[in-house]
Amino acid sequence: MTSTTTFSNGSDLSENWDSEVLRLNALTGDIKSIYLWVVFGIGFPGNIFCILTVLTMQQMTTATFFVSLLAFYDACTLTVKLVYHQLGKHQVYLGSMGCKMAFLSNFFSAQANWVLVFICAERFVAVCFPLKKAYIVTKRRSYVCSAVMFIALLIPFALLYVFMRDSDPSGRHCGTFEEYVQFWIHGWYWINSFIYLFIPLFCIVILTAFIIRGLTRSRVDRRSIMRTSSKGEHGNRRLMVEVERLERSITVMLIMAALIFTILLLPSCVFLLAFTDSENPLVRARWRLFDQIQYVFSDSSHAVNFFLYFFSAQRFRNQFLCLLTCRTRRLTNQRHRCTESGVTKYSIALSRGEET
Repeated sequence: MTSTTTFSNGSDLSENWDSEVLRLNALTGDIKSIYLWVVFGIGFPGNIFCILTVLTMQQMTTATFFVSLLAFYDACTLTVKLVYHQLGKHQVYLGSMGCKMAFLSNFFSAQANWVLVFICAERFVAVCFPLKKAYIVTKRRSYVCSAVMFIALLIPFALLYVFMRDSDPSGRHCGTFEEYVQFWIHGWYWINSFIYLFIPLFCIVILTAFIIRGLTRSRVDRRSIMRTSSKGEHGNRRLMVEVERLERSITVMLIMAALIFTILLLPSCVFLLAFTDSENPLVRARWRLFDQIQYVFSDSSHAVNFFLYFFSAQRFRNQFLCLLTCRTRRLTNQRHRCTESGVTKYSIALSRGEET
C-alpha cells in the first residue's frame, strides 16, 4: 500500500507539473504573439510626434537634436523588431540576406541606448558646468559623436551577422555557422549584453545622479548668472529666459526618461545575470516566461519617451498641443505666435517671482 500511494502521489505531482508547464508555455506564447503589436501601436506614433514636436521648437540645440535622434532610433527599433517578428511567425522566406540584415534590431536598440547616454552627458555639462557648456558641447561635436557612435556600432554588428549568420536550406529560419556557435553563445552573448545594456545603463545611472545633485546646487546660481548676462537688455533677457526654460524642460524630460529606462531595463539585467539552464521542465518554462517578460519591459523602453515628455515637461506639452492646433498652411506663423506667447507669460511670471 505504501509503494502504491507513493506512486500515485508522484504521478499526480508529475501531472500537475506537466499542466503547469503547458500553462506557462501557452502564456509565454500569447505574450510573444501580441506584445510587439501593442508596443509598436503606442510607441511608433509617439516617437513620430516626439520628433515633430522637438524639431518645431524655436531653438534647435544639442539637447533637442539628441532627443529627436533618440526618438528616431526608437521608432526604427520598434519597426525592425515587429517586421522580423511577423516574418518569423508567418514563416516568410528570408534567405541569406534577410538573416544577415537581422542585426538591425540589436543595432538600433544599442544606438537608442547610447543616444540616451549622450543626452545624459549633455545635460550633465549643462547643469554642472553651465558657463562651459557652450564651448564643451557644440552642435558640430554632437553630430560628430553621433556619427562616430553609428559607425562604431555598425561595424561589429554588421560584420558578425554577415560572417556568422545565414539561413537554413528552407530560407525561413536563421542560424549560426557551426564553427562560430561557441563564440556566438558564450562570447557574443556577453559582448552584446555589455554594449547594449550594462555599460549604457551604468553611465545613465551615474550621470543622472550627478545631474540631480547638480540641480539642487546650481539652480539659483544659474538663474542669477543668466539674468546678469543680459545686462538689462530686454530682448536679450527674453531670449535668455526662453533658453533657460527650454533647458529646464529638457532636463526634466531627461531625468524622467533615464529613471524609467533604468526601471524597464532592470528585468533584463536580472535575467542575464541570474539565468541558469536547467533540465527541469518547470524551471525552464518559468525562465522562458521571465525571458519574455523582460523583452516586454526592454522593448517598452523604446515606446514610452513621448508620454514621459508630455506629462513631465510643460514646455514640451505646450509645444505639442500648439502643433496639433496649427493648420499646415500657417504652421510657421502660428508656431511663432505660440512660442512668443509662452515667452511673454513666462517673463511676466518670472518678474513676479513665480515658478512655471
